[in-house]
Amino acid sequence: MKMIHGRRTALIVLVCLFVLMTGCSRKYIQEGYEGGATFIDISPKAATELIQLKKALVIVDVRTGREYRGGHIPGAIHLSYFDILFGSTKGLPPGAPLLLVCATGHRSYWAGGKLLGKGYSEIYDLSGGMKAWSAAGYPSVTAD
Repeated sequence: MKMIHGRRTALIVLVCLFVLMTGCSRKYIQEGYEGGATFIDISPKAATELIQLKKALVIVDVRTGREYRGGHIPGAIHLSYFDILFGSTKGLPPGAPLLLVCATGHRSYWAGGKLLGKGYSEIYDLSGGMKAWSAAGYPSVTAD
């Protein structure tokens, strides 16, 4: 009986975490974080303009490796959400402006919060993720 109760509790905790991480609706333009950091939700159209204007911008795809290889924004680097969650910033230039991308905008939102705590002060989150990017007709490339 204890084993079943323990599994049930673990399952409930996992479901609650999943709902919190993926089911939260958010619209934000938040500035004034500690140290003057900015975290902005932007549309695919605004993202294309940002990519053209900010040469130092690093496009970070936080999806899984399989998702990334299946199609990503040209020039994007891959650093999975889970790597960021566990503290990795491998491949990210310190202090660079970041455009975060995932499938629908949820993982990138949470990754952005984590990166704010790592000293990145200019973060943009692609609203709707690759789903919205593709629906708007913008290009993607595949990786082997």
